[in-house]
Amino acid sequence: MKTNKQRHMIYAAKFDSERYWQPENVVTLPAIRNRNLENIVCAMDELLFALCRGEEDVVLTGIPMNTVHQKYLHELGFRFDNQSFEQEIEAKTCEYHAENQKIEGLSKDACFETYAVLPEYISFAKNNQITYPCPAINVVKKVNSKIYSTKLAKKLGFSEYAEIVTSEEEFMAAGKRLLNTKGGLIVKEEYGVSGKGNLKITEEKTFQTILRNISSQCKKGKEVRFILEPAFQVKTDFSVQYFIDPETGKAECLSVQQIINQERAYHGSVTADKELLQYLEGQGYFSVMERVMDALYKEGYFGDVCVDSMIIEPDVLVPIVEINARKSMSLIKKSLEESLEQMGFANEEVCTFYVDTIVSCDLTMEDVLERMNSAGILFKKELKKGIIPLTSNTLFVNTRNKTGKNQKGRMYFLLTGTREEVAVYREKVTKLCETFGEGKNEA
Repeated sequence: MKTNKQRHMIYAAKFDSERYWQPENVVTLPAIRNRNLENIVCAMDELLFALCRGEEDVVLTGIPMNTVHQKYLHELGFRFDNQSFEQEIEAKTCEYHAENQKIEGLSKDACFETYAVLPEYISFAKNNQITYPCPAINVVKKVNSKIYSTKLAKKLGFSEYAEIVTSEEEFMAAGKRLLNTKGGLIVKEEYGVSGKGNLKITEEKTFQTILRNISSQCKKGKEVRFILEPAFQVKTDFSVQYFIDPETGKAECLSVQQIINQERAYHGSVTADKELLQYLEGQGYFSVMERVMDALYKEGYFGDVCVDSMIIEPDVLVPIVEINARKSMSLIKKSLEESLEQMGFANEEVCTFYVDTIVSCDLTMEDVLERMNSAGILFKKELKKGIIPLTSNTLFVNTRNKTGKNQKGRMYFLLTGTREEVAVYREKVTKLCETFGEGKNEA
């Protein structure tokens, strides 16, 4: 993440960008649509306040940020402005379509950055006459494909375990082999994202069900484009963040973050410890990443990159699991960590994670902050440690339908303190979130 310090910044995000890159005529894995989760993902755009560095930097959101939450963040020292597409969003969601929209008051000298490059953002920047330095959209789609990252990994001498299948017959043969020899397999869509578009199969019955589903879609003329992997015993998930200079192609390593995953879905980030960094140095990991960044630049890509990696039992490094040619949750965490240090709040450990919960229709952000304060876990300037609630809209977005019933919500947090304190904070805030279904009653 590099920004022009002489220019004001405007940030926008759609955290489900992969669905905009996915071709229409491809076989997809069976999934039940979850509109509540879709709304929550839409509301995650408020997280980009973390990238702002001044009051004239703007984070664009589908719905306005909660004023109480915004005030709390400002009081801590985070500086940003918020403008929204509220008049343009679809009913009962915070989904917006930016391509034909104009936002009044945006500085023409500003530089536009987005979580991921999407066609509608290119149109938005043009309509609002703001600078949007980004790679060509066809390049973005190509390098974000899991087929691309698998091929690149093989070219560099890695990823011998991953198999690309492009037909029903290949899927059946490779899948059966992995099921019989490895005890299970992971099926990944070409553009699946964080817990969606991938499936773990450990039983023959499940495999046959998926095979029938694929066969049915193939009969309708759809193409098979999957990556199959053994169901590894993962020891450590981690990611590395780079920025590729658009002019020179020079790649700068910004951070390495250990990843908290649950059911193959991102759940949080924590700064990599010295032991992991030393291990990666010894394995030549960063030399591999430099070759990856060079390959991306030669394809025409520049900007932020996050490479997911893992260490599997018994202590085997898998450098390239997938390439995310965009910003990332770990980059947001790194930016928050830098802001805390600049404000004088440096600590031994900084961790981001989220909690899914049930929310009462009459719960307010004031209630949330009050409960956190009463529990002694709310971050305050004088304490220089604790928990910062990073989002509000993700918690309340599904209560906007005004049904009077409890709804599903999610809250993102930053935890900072000693390693021991952070572990305690995480346990306490998880339990506290269980009270959100009680509304204004005392927790």
